[in-house]
Amino acid sequence: MISGNCKRFLLSMLIILVISNTVTVAQKSLSGNLNQPFAHVVSIPPSPTDRVIVDNVTGFKANDTILLIQMQGVKILLDVYGNMQDKLGEPGMHEFLIIQSVNGGTNEIIFRNELIRSYNSAGNVQIVRAPYFNSAKVTGNLYCDPWNSTTKKGGVLALIVGRSLELAANIDVSGRGFIGGNDAIGSGICWNTDPPTYGKDYYPATDPYSGFKGEGVANYTEYDQPLLPNYAKGQGQNWTGGGGGNGRFSGGGGGSNRGAGGLGGKEDCFPEWVGGRGGLVANHPSLPDRIYFGGGGGASTSLTGLTPPGGNGGGIVIIVTETIIGSGGKILSNGGNGGTAVVNGGAAGGGAGGSIALSLSSYGTSPVEFHARGGNGGDNQGET
Repeated sequence: MISGNCKRFLLSMLIILVISNTVTVAQKSLSGNLNQPFAHVVSIPPSPTDRVIVDNVTGFKANDTILLIQMQGVKILLDVYGNMQDKLGEPGMHEFLIIQSVNGGTNEIIFRNELIRSYNSAGNVQIVRAPYFNSAKVTGNLYCDPWNSTTKKGGVLALIVGRSLELAANIDVSGRGFIGGNDAIGSGICWNTDPPTYGKDYYPATDPYSGFKGEGVANYTEYDQPLLPNYAKGQGQNWTGGGGGNGRFSGGGGGSNRGAGGLGGKEDCFPEWVGGRGGLVANHPSLPDRIYFGGGGGASTSLTGLTPPGGNGGGIVIIVTETIIGSGGKILSNGGNGGTAVVNGGAAGGGAGGSIALSLSSYGTSPVEFHARGGNGGDNQGET
């Protein structure tokens, strides 16, 4: 759901938009990549709190409405691995703002109002332009650029429609959220030959004992250490990111969001060792009214390194409108499926469903479908 502060801001924002010269009177036909500019927030000055420094201001201009959202920032425990310990800024928090000015020389964007919340750029904050239309109709599959785990931006589709949004086709951000674990060469050694060595919750990215974890909302440890690269592999989940498969080709765990991820399949040994742990439920008393990408599924290993990747999580859709009219289209933010096991290798976990947040007065007279389902884990985990 959209946070209370954002709801209070929407009325004044919509009034400004209606009287501005950006309003499109005719119904707008929407399809393909929404292709709205987005930028990674490099820093947020402590004072005044009405501006951000971004990596690139291209595509942004005065009077644009943007969504500011923090994508990560959860810190996790190492002894009870993967559980939330603290936070950096406000993970999953979001608000709409209107740009007052853009300085291309310094990459500074100044807003008309100060930020309502205190965000932390270490939690990977981004801004996304939210276009406004008086009325719009989705006539072909509508989507956005996927999340890029290197540039730390993408995966969010934000849209403001003054009157009605008609869905004659799908809005679909499935698999555009957090990234699933990648392929890795494994040693193929059963965990029970040396459990202290082969049964750990975490390993650095260079070790051959386990698959890569899926990406999630957590990106730091309780000691303010980045999770990458020293905690990139291992059976332990990174809060919402599924754990990697340990030992001889055990499966990767499923990613999570508002529901927990599934456990990865057992390894190809006897006695069998379970696979990567599924992501934890993304809920905590200190994090109310938050929206997240679906967590990525964990991966396994193979002798050749041709391990199938974990499924990507679903992206984020945020729509502000008066009415949504169902004309056969759906709003989708499903997680991707985990890859099936290969010879001398294990399978991967599925990505979790993402988030769909709506602020509207009615759904019209036709039914509208919303789906944010998790992907399936790969079959035949531990196949040889």
